[in-house]
Amino acid sequence: MIQSLTSFDFALSYAHAFRVLLNKHYESRLSGNYQDFSLIVPLMSIGGFACELFLKSLVDKKLKTHKLYSDLYKNLDTNTSNEIETIVVQCMRLKKNKPDYDSLTFKSDFMKQDRLFEDFRYLYEPKKDKPQVVYNIDFTEVLVSALQTICELKFGKRPITEIQNGI
Repeated sequence: MIQSLTSFDFALSYAHAFRVLLNKHYESRLSGNYQDFSLIVPLMSIGGFACELFLKSLVDKKLKTHKLYSDLYKNLDTNTSNEIETIVVQCMRLKKNKPDYDSLTFKSDFMKQDRLFEDFRYLYEPKKDKPQVVYNIDFTEVLVSALQTICELKFGKRPITEIQNGI
């Protein structure tokens, strides 16, 4: 019997697409390929959507929202939100070589990316009353990985992940 795909299964696909685009974007920084450099817009949109789907997998109730921090993260049980925070803080300390990266910085970075998917999906539309937000690509990369890890621990590995990892 084939089980239906869940938000977690779709999140895995979006997380993979995010990493593929991220690698192309990083390579473009060295090569100067503007076309690949401009992948930042779809990669951030896809990264935001991957985070949204992972978070929706972890939230106990069904929420119709794109708000990563204020709606989804805030509706997680305390243990899960603490796990996410711990993993992201530790990874950001290592990735950015910033031993002072802490819980307050995590919350600040996460709140800034509350509407990550929507903001990049509709980037082409002018926003008169909304201040310009600077997004942290490193935070997005770490958050996608942390959420995937927590989902895999909770729900188990999926065939799509095992295939991607060559298992």
